Amino acid sequence: MKNKLKTASMRPSPLASTVTIVGLLIFLIFGIFLMSDAPDEPAIFIFRIIWIFACIGGIIYSIRNLSTYSKEQKNKIPPTAGDVIELVSEDETAGDFETRLRKLEFLKKDGLITEEEYQIKRKEIMNEKW
Repeated sequence: MKNKLKTASMRPSPLASTVTIVGLLIFLIFGIFLMSDAPDEPAIFIFRIIWIFACIGGIIYSIRNLSTYSKEQKNKIPPTAGDVIELVSEDETAGDFETRLRKLEFLKKDGLITEEEYQIKRKEIMNEKW
């Protein structure tokens, strides 16, 4: 069987998005007001424009991310956590025989299943069409 890649998607937690918005607002103010005293050279002007657009883009991203969380989700998520979503294809759910047998063996060794459960499940896997 071919090895299939699992795709994970992560996004910042609500607290991380809030902190990012505050930080980027400070940077935006810095870029608009404090950099306005800088000399009017073309390179500095271009840098200032890029700085401002990067801050605005980050603020918009964080606001959109924050708005996707419901109130219930915001209360359940620890401050350092992010959502991880694994996308698994239907072919991968069956898995190959070797991987499934190895996982079963680890469950038995770790004492998570009994010898009887191990033998029953092993027979099921072995009876499937190869």
